[in-house]
Amino acid sequence: MKGPAKDPVLGIALRVALAFVIGDVLLDLLLSVYALSHPETSSAIVAFAQAAKDVALGIAAGALLYLLLRREAGERAAFEAALRESEERYRLLFESSIDGILLTAPDGSILAANAAACKMFGRSEAEICQGGRSMLVDLTDPRLPEILRERAATGKATGELRHVRKDGTTFPTEISSALFLDREGNTRTSMVIRDITKRQAALDALAASEERLRMLVTGVPAILWTTDADLRYTSVQGAGLAALETSAGAFLGSRVAAVQPGTPEEVHLVTEMHRRALAGESVHYETSWRGRYFESHVEPLHDAGGAMVGCIGVSLDITDRKQAEEALRASELRFRTVFEGAPIAIALETADGQVIEANPALAEMLGYSRSELLTLQHQDFTALDAEEVPATRNGVVQEPDRTRQGRDRRFARKDGQMRWGRVTTAQAPSGPGQPSYTIRMAEDITAQVEAYRLLEQRVAERTRELEGLLEISQTIASTLDPDAILGLALDQLKRMVDYTSASLFTCEDGDTLVMQAFRGVGAAEPAAQFRIVLTDPELKWAVLQQAQPLVIADLGENSPMANRARQAIDERLLVSAGGVRSVMWIPLIMKHDVIGGMGVTHTTPGFFDERQARLAQSIANQAAGAIANARLFGQAQQLATLEERQRLARELHDSLTQSLYSLTLLAEAANRQAATGNEDMVRGYVQRIAQTALQSLKEMRLLVYELQPATMDEDGLIGALRRRLEAVEGHTNMSARLEIEGNLPRLPAEMEQGLYGIAQEALNNALKHAAATAITVRLRAGADCVELQVSDDGCGCEPHSAVRGGGMGFANMTERAQRLGGTLDFASQPGRGTTVTVTVPAPAGVER
Repeated sequence: MKGPAKDPVLGIALRVALAFVIGDVLLDLLLSVYALSHPETSSAIVAFAQAAKDVALGIAAGALLYLLLRREAGERAAFEAALRESEERYRLLFESSIDGILLTAPDGSILAANAAACKMFGRSEAEICQGGRSMLVDLTDPRLPEILRERAATGKATGELRHVRKDGTTFPTEISSALFLDREGNTRTSMVIRDITKRQAALDALAASEERLRMLVTGVPAILWTTDADLRYTSVQGAGLAALETSAGAFLGSRVAAVQPGTPEEVHLVTEMHRRALAGESVHYETSWRGRYFESHVEPLHDAGGAMVGCIGVSLDITDRKQAEEALRASELRFRTVFEGAPIAIALETADGQVIEANPALAEMLGYSRSELLTLQHQDFTALDAEEVPATRNGVVQEPDRTRQGRDRRFARKDGQMRWGRVTTAQAPSGPGQPSYTIRMAEDITAQVEAYRLLEQRVAERTRELEGLLEISQTIASTLDPDAILGLALDQLKRMVDYTSASLFTCEDGDTLVMQAFRGVGAAEPAAQFRIVLTDPELKWAVLQQAQPLVIADLGENSPMANRARQAIDERLLVSAGGVRSVMWIPLIMKHDVIGGMGVTHTTPGFFDERQARLAQSIANQAAGAIANARLFGQAQQLATLEERQRLARELHDSLTQSLYSLTLLAEAANRQAATGNEDMVRGYVQRIAQTALQSLKEMRLLVYELQPATMDEDGLIGALRRRLEAVEGHTNMSARLEIEGNLPRLPAEMEQGLYGIAQEALNNALKHAAATAITVRLRAGADCVELQVSDDGCGCEPHSAVRGGGMGFANMTERAQRLGGTLDFASQPGRGTTVTVTVPAPAGVER
């Protein structure tokens, strides 16, 4: 260790001061001797000499003091300059350091933070200073208390800790902290923080290699030795001796060649290297010793005078490195084997895309030889207009990481064909100053892409077919005329399945097909009611009993089914079909029974396939359903007409028949009274006959009005009720009023017919039985219901008797209300009128 630097100025000053002291003492001694030996000398002379000596010494002391003060001022200026320079260096280090630096206090508060620390923690300096140590350090880290104790005991500490970023994530760091005093004498601490996340990740990823490296560093120390000029060992030391199971005593005093193990060539090499070191060279060599490999470095050894006295050397055990190199070579061999035999294409490229290595799979994928690929760049065989296959796979979008990006791109082969490849790109690690490389791996997914596109195309076709079938279904369902449905079915079939001609047949007598509709292209239509009689059992089963589409690829071929079809089809139909070759029969199925079918033809052999047969069968099923609906509608109309006739018959029986019978009885009674000459009784009977006849006339007029066709399709429920009430007023002199509450929308036809029937029944009851003078009909539209109310001011009745007896049309009104999903309420009292209220749910989807 060097001692403190000597100051020449201080040395000179000390020597001068010492000389002054010695001179002063000597002068005083000389003057005393002189005064004693020359008593005759005047004391004034002695005093003068003493004064001169004091003046000289004072001048010298002043000069010496001046020199010391000047030196002190210079030292102070130099110290302040050095202090400023040190502070400037610290400031530059603090601000420009790539490591995070914190100026803290021992209690954990933070006084300052550099830019690197702010970036590391994702916080501003103000946030860091405000939060303190507890915000930045993971307080659960067990290493924190130990580091704080070490710093408090020794004034400094180093180690590793977990710190916390602003987003809450933790990361490993390496810290160095020390205590110091600031200018004011306050204890402060500095902390240098280095983010070792990447290093920690590398250590984790290479745990096995790190373990071997640790064993190499800590388990195999070096061996240090020196020799004399005769190459005899003069000293040997180091922990590496333990690995060789020997000691320093086995070497001391022996020549290098005498104790060096190994082959004669290795002994000669070691001896020669030491001799070259004696000649002044620095030499390196590798040798083996007791099964281990060593790397040695030997230098010439000089004494203090520079004379060559021997050699000094150090040996490091490189056995693990040798083994690692062998493992690396084996790994490279394995990589080369995998690289060459990999089923996916792999290329190693420079930063600008130049191919520097390519495996056989890439050459096969692109149609180039390996030597040709090494002359190309990545963009030479990547399509410039490369499009992306839909990125969503299995419903999940995969986000690329920082080093790999998976993309599906098109590649151009040497022959011009395009191939799809799923590309994964990775950056190969490189050392400092070395160029970076890119590894591209491409899996040939051309078949997958083509299959995906074919699937997409088929999905689009199926979507169009479904949309067409939906539209066809709506078109066919738009009419209830069975004859019109047959023609519509053939017209709509043309939109989905191209044909030359198409016929629609119905089945009669179990084996006869009767043509009901025909569509042809450029051919004359056959006569109406064209018939085909199926006499062949096999053909009859295939057409009318199998209930499956039948496709004949070529009617002209010599096959059993084609022959049967040619014999069954009349020549006139073949002529009308325009040279038919392909035939497709689609059955019309209703309740599991074949009621007919569609015969579809084309002039191209093999034109129809299974998909077209399925589409045609879907249209046939819709047509069969529409025909069934039309038939049911016709039956419902007939049933409704019959029910209305029966109701009118009951009305005539209950009203006019009874009234006419009453007129007959009254007339006979009047005749009897006239025969007796009782004129008063005759007049009474005649008056009752007039009243009964007038009532019968009113009822007849109402029945005649009911027989008139309703026009609710044009004016709706409100218009029909308004006309009905006007008729009541005009024919009966009764006051009738219609009241509308709320914004009543147009209701479905079935609901309007039902409500109108209930209102009409209630009006008839009021006219026939209540003897009312005023009737009010109210319609109210609620949020979720529609309410109809008919009130009169007639005689009324007991509600229970009316309900139990079923009179006054109560059962009929209740049945109509239930059909609409609603309820009917009957309120009446004798002498206080009757109110009938019907409430039905508002239909969904009706605009208000």
